[in-house]
Amino acid sequence: MSLSRSLFVSAFGVLTGCLVKSSPPHPAPVIDSASFPAAATIGADGAYDLTGTISFHGNTVSVSTIHVSAPSLMADYRIQGADVPSAKNAQVVVNFPPNNPSGTSGTYAITVIDDSGLESAPYTGTVLLE
Repeated sequence: MSLSRSLFVSAFGVLTGCLVKSSPPHPAPVIDSASFPAAATIGADGAYDLTGTISFHGNTVSVSTIHVSAPSLMADYRIQGADVPSAKNAQVVVNFPPNNPSGTSGTYAITVIDDSGLESAPYTGTVLLE
């Protein structure tokens, strides 16, 4: 292939987004297990608290963040913690805003994020706000 044709093919690839994507430098962290009750109760701060446990491990990179997402319950936030390579049955308190009516139920997802920004597959559950 001539130099001008090679440059054209490279430029065409850049302009059309046909670039080879590189894979992450390491696998994403993994949630090994999680256990949360079916109902959340109103805590001292007025929010609905769901206290459970989570076990996870990073794959060569420490985990420092837990991401909670529950759009139907108006919750999407991150819990920043200490950098740890793994945790076994670590206590986690998930909060849902007090402006959700009592008796509301919804689904939530919890993921862990490592220091490089890779996020685990979600642990999902359904909760009743009491």
